[in-house]
Amino acid sequence: MSEKATRVMILIGYALFSLLPLYWLASVSFQQEFNFPPKPLPTDPTLSHYTTLFSKPSLVVSIINSILIGIMTAILSVLISSMAAYAFGKLKFAGKKIVFLGVILTFLLPPNLNIVPLYSLFAEMGLLDNRFALIFLYQILILPLNIFLFINYFDTIKESIVESAIVDGAGPIRRFYRIFLPLSKPAIVAGFIFGFRFSWGEYIFAQTFIRSRAQMLFPATLQQAVYGGQYTVNYDLMAAGAMVLLVPTLAVLIFGQDYLEIGLQLGGVD
Repeated sequence: MSEKATRVMILIGYALFSLLPLYWLASVSFQQEFNFPPKPLPTDPTLSHYTTLFSKPSLVVSIINSILIGIMTAILSVLISSMAAYAFGKLKFAGKKIVFLGVILTFLLPPNLNIVPLYSLFAEMGLLDNRFALIFLYQILILPLNIFLFINYFDTIKESIVESAIVDGAGPIRRFYRIFLPLSKPAIVAGFIFGFRFSWGEYIFAQTFIRSRAQMLFPATLQQAVYGGQYTVNYDLMAAGAMVLLVPTLAVLIFGQDYLEIGLQLGGVD
């Protein structure tokens, strides 16, 4: 067997191994009753779990909340991180190294480590149980990654273009909006995907900071719907909810696949 054929076989095997849990999840979501181990194919496929899911008003509202928060979080993250990356990478100002060190430390700390001080801060500010406050909370967790993405991507823009703009009299702000931002479409799409993917599927902060049903996001509401009692877990409803949770992320990834690949390669993000 040739080296190329061996590589193809290894990749196919890895893809099948990676997709197997997803296949089982989809199979469980269409089965009449949950069985373990799950059947390879549902003997009597049904959409009842999905209809049950969408018949619950609280779940439908939470899906709308999650999509809204995900889009707004991603847009705000791209806007702030691109400006911050431009300042860190292309401008000179007092305290630049200290501020950038703070960004690095934030990036290195596990997000859940900050949950207690953030909860206390939001409680003092009266921002608990406010879904729109989560938009700003998620920025703390998403911005460091997106800032690194934009810093590395801005370094790929040719200096000759920037120098020509400086000769023409373009100031720092004009250079950002006329040169760096228009040439950074792959980084913008990649940053949007990172922001949306994180905020759409995030559970711990959404569950901790939001308590009222009208404000809850989809992962937290789904968890409450899945646990029917102290010792009862609706695995079939959980599987259907997980498949619904997958759809928006998959759609965003498919839409921005080409830009995401370019953004990761040129942005130097693993």
